[in-house]
Amino acid sequence: MISHDVSALLRDNRDSSTPQCAMPANSPSFHNTRGFTLAETAGALLMLAVAILGIAALHLENREIHDTLDLHDRASALAAEMSGKISANKDTKARYETAVGIVCPPEKVRTRAATPLQEVACWQDKVAAQLPSGTGRIGRESNGGQSDYTITVSWSQPGAGTASFVERLAH
Repeated sequence: MISHDVSALLRDNRDSSTPQCAMPANSPSFHNTRGFTLAETAGALLMLAVAILGIAALHLENREIHDTLDLHDRASALAAEMSGKISANKDTKARYETAVGIVCPPEKVRTRAATPLQEVACWQDKVAAQLPSGTGRIGRESNGGQSDYTITVSWSQPGAGTASFVERLAH
């Protein structure tokens, strides 16, 4: 008898004028509208992958720029070091020029007064050690009693060929 009462109650509710909560016949069922579809999930993962790849590319580009600036800063510091040595030597007859065939003396000998060419040889060794394929050259032009020096530090810039830093000094 209870089952008959429930059936009657359901029939009475359908017949009443109160609005029903049932979904229209042409709408998707409640079961089909919950959660995300496989296509939506794949699309979201694809967008996430593209964003991660973009961030990785920016990081790589930033790293390359940092490495380039680091090498340029080292070259600048090496040129400034030699410029300081030339400026500190008050002997205007001292010749700081590219040292070909001159060997940098050992550390214990270097503490004594080294000749300008030995200082250049040691500086060139330092340039070669601190920069990839690093070379240091010093050119000198005499203008009466004054010497004009051109200090050039060159190195191999990864992915971009050879790079150089040039400093000019009147002594």
